[in-house]
Amino acid sequence: MNRLKQELEPDNFNWLEKTCQEVSDTGLNSKSKFSFSLISRRINQKDISFENKEKEFTESIHPYFNQLNWNNQNISRLAFLLSLNENSLKDELKSLCDYASVKEQASIYQSMHFIDTEGKCAPVFQEGIRTNVIETFDALALANPYPSLYLNESAWNQMILKSIFMNRPLNKIHGLEDRNNLKLAHSLRDYALERKSAGRNVPDTLWSLIEPFKEQIEGIDEIISIQK
Repeated sequence: MNRLKQELEPDNFNWLEKTCQEVSDTGLNSKSKFSFSLISRRINQKDISFENKEKEFTESIHPYFNQLNWNNQNISRLAFLLSLNENSLKDELKSLCDYASVKEQASIYQSMHFIDTEGKCAPVFQEGIRTNVIETFDALALANPYPSLYLNESAWNQMILKSIFMNRPLNKIHGLEDRNNLKLAHSLRDYALERKSAGRNVPDTLWSLIEPFKEQIEGIDEIISIQK
């Protein structure tokens, strides 16, 4: 909040501080959900340039923090989210996600690594994988440590497959190699064969995920032939 105090007009900062305190005191309700939506009207979208010490601190918590688009609105939403009741965080986040606009949803997913340090809200995060909105999906899947830390294998595999279907850059997914698994490799094999049957190219990134399990996957010769 101290940094926002430097960035915002006094009346807007006072409004945000009061809003966050009300959320902390009374929990999420219809009034505070409306206040969350008002951030886009009350707070400007000016980008924040962090000082070196601030960058070092934030990167110690979130390794991609300084690669993301943090402006006054996003940081204000983060401040709001950090004010939610920890004991009812899962339900409150679910309610906000259902209520939020595209940009607000993106802010929520981008902030999850800060607001849920134990993975209790992973089911809420998992629901977001179904989105077809690129801005929302990128905030969820790219440059975000949360999914690799807290999604179960099924949800993780679903996110990777969705990333491929949506043509998102897999090299920006945190923990891609560490979370790679045999079930995912089998799914990618099937996908590669489907693309071959349809006369379509197979992305090289699929092979990099399948190759570690090549001794355990039937039809691997067909996959290899696709690459040649």
